[in-house]
Amino acid sequence: MPHKIGILLVTYNQIEKTRSWIEKFYSNGFNSDNTRLLVLDNNSEDSTFSILQREFPDLDIRLLNDNYGPTVGRNIGISELFEMGCDTYFGFDPDVQFNEHEYFQKSICFLDEHPDLDGFTPILRWYEDLSIQGLGGRKSTLGVMKTVREITDNHSVHFIPGGSSVIKMTAFHKYGIYDNDLAPVGAEDYEWGYRMSKLGGKLEYNPDLEVIHFHEKTAQNTNLTQKRWIFISRAIFLRKHFSFGHLLRELMYFNDSLITFDLRYIISSYMEGMRKKLNPDSCSFATFLEIDRTQFYSNQNQPD
Repeated sequence: MPHKIGILLVTYNQIEKTRSWIEKFYSNGFNSDNTRLLVLDNNSEDSTFSILQREFPDLDIRLLNDNYGPTVGRNIGISELFEMGCDTYFGFDPDVQFNEHEYFQKSICFLDEHPDLDGFTPILRWYEDLSIQGLGGRKSTLGVMKTVREITDNHSVHFIPGGSSVIKMTAFHKYGIYDNDLAPVGAEDYEWGYRMSKLGGKLEYNPDLEVIHFHEKTAQNTNLTQKRWIFISRAIFLRKHFSFGHLLRELMYFNDSLITFDLRYIISSYMEGMRKKLNPDSCSFATFLEIDRTQFYSNQNQPD
């Protein structure tokens, strides 16, 4: 029985990169009965939704009523694709593109050849020099995840980047979805991998497949809103998975952030994460499937 794959693209103010990704997808003839592409627009301010709706009339693109970021945004998409009958999930960011024509077919073959795996990541390369950005992450001596950047005989990892992930839908049932307690941006893929590895999940990087990240290698994130979300998410992660290693990791990150951000801003952001009321069902796939997801959608999705 053939697999039905679900491909999710969550976008926000990235019309050019999102358009380029979709054009490449269609030009390679991936649109078939066994493939569903879903694009979720996080209420972009650059007219992403209306432009793509006009340029790709057959595209399943849906406008959300707020910027839910990759955390809740991916959970919405995963739930929709699951209810479409998809058994394998491909998560992409608009600036992460595949070059190989048989990328999806080879990904499915890889999972079929490794039935014990719950998911994998391809090699993620920087577009400027094609150097390896990451192969996922692996727990270090203190239990902290460390990004893997060298291909060796050991392909096992404990987390994979959300923007270039291939995951069996069964994994979300077994280990949960991305943590809805987290802020819209920050630590969602790290937390998911850490949690699922503790529960016995198995992930690898695939050295025979790669994607290109069209993002500046040395770019610094100076967006105050996004950075605040990151601080909040990291604080929540520390609360949920406290260890000496994670505390040390946060102290180092705190110190590095002082180079760019004001001390009071950093402290207030962390404190917001420390004070946030947490939901015991924040990672439950079954619970998320039961909620009315129309609450996330804009009424612009409705036909005239």
